[in-house]
Amino acid sequence: MFSLWRKARRENSAASRLLGSTSLRFALHGWQRLQPLEHPHYVVDMLHKSGLCRQYPEEALYLLAAVISDQPGVPEALGRCLDEIRKVESRLVQDARYTQLQEYLRIRKSP
Repeated sequence: MFSLWRKARRENSAASRLLGSTSLRFALHGWQRLQPLEHPHYVVDMLHKSGLCRQYPEEALYLLAAVISDQPGVPEALGRCLDEIRKVESRLVQDARYTQLQEYLRIRKSP
């Protein structure tokens, strides 16, 4: 169990540094090559806890869409992040990234 946690931390270190920055908008500049993570749970949780989904909804959506692809486990905070994005910037509900993440969440959470 400990080795799995260490692996997730190591894999998410770049994204963790991104979330630790003072401005997500500034930090995302030049991150076009960000790719899906094997274990995005930590990054999504930090994004939610930091309040960045409310402060920078469009950039948060960009980050979520970049790190989440077709992983088997759904990050627990993903639904909360998407709800915050929708409440702050309702036009993003029409964004293809938002609808893809909602569909991913719906499919993965269904029994």
